[in-house]
Amino acid sequence: MARGSPAEAAGLRGAEYNEAGDLIHFGDIITGINGVATPSANDVIAQVRRAKIGDVLTVRYWRGEQEYTAKVKLVARRSVPDLHE
Repeated sequence: MARGSPAEAAGLRGAEYNEAGDLIHFGDIITGINGVATPSANDVIAQVRRAKIGDVLTVRYWRGEQEYTAKVKLVARRSVPDLHE
């Protein structure tokens, strides 16, 4: 999860790794965007690419054994420091 990203601001959590690069905790599992099921990472990417900067997406996700939803506003990639190309 990129620090300062809209997803982080909405409360979503990415995977966590230790200094050696070993997985400590799995991140949230996104299962849908705007009511469309996203069974794979490619489906998540496709739904995000269909949206425009400024759109607010409703993201459904699992954390542990609990399902949640969050509103995530899309911003320009350059506005998130950890995502600069």
